[in-house]
Amino acid sequence: MATDLQSIYATFQVGNYLAAASVTAIAYDYILTFPQEVNYVWALDLDVHVVPGGTVLYQISNWGSIPFSSASDLVMILRVYAMYNQSRIVLGIFLTTYIPLVISVVVVTVVVYKPQFNVSVLFGVRSCTLSFKAPSTLLTYLLIPTIILGVLLCGLAVAQFVRQSLETHRAIKKWRSNRCLELLVQESMIYFVVILFTCIALVLTGPGDVQGLTLLLLAAVSNFATAVLPARLILSVREFHSRIVGAHIDTGFGAISLHLTSINEDDIVFASPEVPMENLGDHHGAEETSGGV
Repeated sequence: MATDLQSIYATFQVGNYLAAASVTAIAYDYILTFPQEVNYVWALDLDVHVVPGGTVLYQISNWGSIPFSSASDLVMILRVYAMYNQSRIVLGIFLTTYIPLVISVVVVTVVVYKPQFNVSVLFGVRSCTLSFKAPSTLLTYLLIPTIILGVLLCGLAVAQFVRQSLETHRAIKKWRSNRCLELLVQESMIYFVVILFTCIALVLTGPGDVQGLTLLLLAAVSNFATAVLPARLILSVREFHSRIVGAHIDTGFGAISLHLTSINEDDIVFASPEVPMENLGDHHGAEETSGGV
């Protein structure tokens, strides 16, 4: 019995260390991206409001994951929707998965689970624990549409990346790793791959065979990715859009369609069909002339 209690206590300690590491990493990431957030997201002056924090933090801990995860999924959906030039078919596919997912999560969490945070004392140490008042198998069934949404997001994003890579190859008649890497970054592939991994990690952290340190590591990685990646995706899209807007180059937002245009071997852009080739060339030449002066 004493050995079991010591094992539980050691698990709590490891969980505390991982939680501290995750909070530190998220805070450090926020500090690094704060200037970008000010430049590319905030349009108004800084305004700080101080509110009583204890009750607010408790309610956010209980219910904040629902709106945050829903908003994060919506950001990913809008990004893929923009990749496919605002295709109604793609949007319809996502909405038929996203809307039932949000409704089911809200209903199950509020009506069935009713999560509560409690303070448990083990070996004289107080630990914060989360308890649910429902069968754990219900959570597994609830994660099925989450996995489906993650597969759709990652699959469609990767398919678009492959299509654009093939267009680049046809335009310049050879493979260039730097172009593929640029597309990989601009289309934010890493975000969708990690989000799919996060969905799988959430399933594994549910009821199953994964226990102990592996369970804690999966939970820490999935929570960290969920907290960091959506914000970084928004910043990367806004930054990329701010760099090329006004240069007669289409970013994929608000465009009817896109095609790959090769000005020369070293300049590949995605431009709207209505922009003539000579206009892009003239604009490119003007930029070189002004740069030379």
